[in-house]
Amino acid sequence: MRKHQKELHFKEPAEPPAENYKPGYRKIFLISAGAGAGFGLVTAVIFVKLELSPWPLPLFFPVMIIGVAVYSGLLGLGTTYLEDYLRRKGMSNHFQRLAISFGAAFLVSLAVACGATIIAGGAEISPAPYWYMLWGTLAGIAFGIIFALLNYRAEIIRQKIRILELENRRLAELASREELLREAARNLAVTEERNRMARELHDSITQDIHGILYSLRPLREVLAGHQQGM
Repeated sequence: MRKHQKELHFKEPAEPPAENYKPGYRKIFLISAGAGAGFGLVTAVIFVKLELSPWPLPLFFPVMIIGVAVYSGLLGLGTTYLEDYLRRKGMSNHFQRLAISFGAAFLVSLAVACGATIIAGGAEISPAPYWYMLWGTLAGIAFGIIFALLNYRAEIIRQKIRILELENRRLAELASREELLREAARNLAVTEERNRMARELHDSITQDIHGILYSLRPLREVLAGHQQGM
């Protein structure tokens, strides 16, 4: 009785994702905002020590920490998006993309710092708070931008490593699939050989039986004649 051959089931090989690297914007925003919050706290302490706080301390500290954190996060996010946008548009030179991104961030930061200083009243009181707030804000924003871009590059490297891991897994699955196919081919060859031997044995036995029957025919004729003679 023929045994049913084992059915082979193959998993689809893992396909690597397309080569369109996308930075983790949410993670970049959170890291930039965290760095900005720390810098905002340090800046607020320096302003208080220099007696340059334009508002009462319970208001000044939250405004500085939250404001610098949110702005650093948004600016880091925007800078990263601009750098990625330029890359997707075909600008392959990394330093050119960084220069354009930093230039845009600097202009935006300068405008925001001037506006924040005027709103805080620093420009009306004396020039000192104006410059302190201006350079403090720019330094904090620059720190957030650098942190975000470094994290962005690390994210790109992590995605490339992930693609290599998926490709290695795909190759391993293809190798396993090829091994299963080779094993199935070997089993099929063994089965075919057994069937061939069974057919040959069947033909040989059939010929032997026919030969025996043919050899017994004269004996039957002799026996039949002997019975007639009696």
